[in-house]
This record gives sequence, structure tokens and C-alpha cells, in this order.
Amino acid sequence: SVDGAVTLKWSASEGAEAYYFQVATDVNFKWLLVSEPMLKATEYKVKNLGSGQSYYWRVAGMKTANDVGYLKGNFSQSMFQIK
Repeated sequence: SVDGAVTLKWSASEGAEAYYFQVATDVNFKWLLVSEPMLKATEYKVKNLGSGQSYYWRVAGMKTANDVGYLKGNFSQSMFQIK
């Protein structure tokens, strides 16, 4: 990635009205770079990433009436590296 940006995409979740999307530098998601709790899209462009770094991302489908607290454990999660 020349500009240190990557677009992450995921499949739409049936019944989800929005997505809770996070990117972190650690697997426990303590050091968050992005935390978007009401994302309507099924993709997100993450910018200003360092080359040679590993990043972790996760996304959870949610109903807009739900409190974020209900989402613990419902995340799909993955890792990527910037070349």
C-alpha cells in the first residue's frame, strides 16, 4: 500500500441495520485506531497505516435500537499486514 491506506470490506449481515467496526494494533483491541459504532456501509477505508505493521480488525452487525453492550462476542475478526 503506497499511501498507507486499505479498504476493508465485509459481507452484509442478515438483519443488521448497521455495523460496529474497529481496527486496532493489538489482538485484544485495547489500542484502537478506528472505532465506528454505527457504520451503514459494508466497507471502510483505513488511512495512515504504517508499513510493515500488523493490524487487527473486526466487525459486528447490529440493530440501531440495540445498545453497543449487546455486541460483546458477536464480532467477526481478522488480521492484515501493510507491506
